[in-house]
Amino acid sequence: SNPYKVFENFINNFKKTHCSIIGEYLCGFNKSVFICQNCKGNTFNFNLYNILIFSLEATSNYFNLSNNNSITPTINFDHCFKCMAKEEQFQDTYCQHCGKTGLSKYRETIFYMPQYLIIILNRGRGNVFNCNVQIPETFDPSNYIEIKTQNNNYELVGIVSHFGESGMSGHFIAFCKHSIDGKWRCYNDSVVTECQND
Repeated sequence: SNPYKVFENFINNFKKTHCSIIGEYLCGFNKSVFICQNCKGNTFNFNLYNILIFSLEATSNYFNLSNNNSITPTINFDHCFKCMAKEEQFQDTYCQHCGKTGLSKYRETIFYMPQYLIIILNRGRGNVFNCNVQIPETFDPSNYIEIKTQNNNYELVGIVSHFGESGMSGHFIAFCKHSIDGKWRCYNDSVVTECQND
């Protein structure tokens, strides 16, 4: 089947039955593909997401960025998206095309991005993974998305940072870009201070 036609039918039905006004702006879709190594037949599904979550430690390991313990690795969005799309192998998967169970290859790609994109950069639980992260002020997703006609160039407008040992405790602060004067400010409870872009 044509995945684009399947997706078009799926998204039209999804919007009619499930989508709220918020969903119109925040819903994106990933495409997962299993390729049978026996008959080369592929099975694909579309998965809804509201937030993209990247494991910084897994990304660093995939690109061997932290081989030298004396150097703090630097990770950028290109690393994160390429790590997410890496190919994996699965044993004992059933193929609906040839009816056999065996080895298959799996890959997940971003098929459609929402108008507003939320990304979580996960530093892990317990032992926090130490690295530098390069976050661009503008982001062109065209290299990572399947629907090339989609014209979503993103502008960074906010970053939320968490301090503490777990998500259930600690402290959150926000860095937000003002929509009128274009200045960045740090919001720390009742204290608001201007800050530099870097």
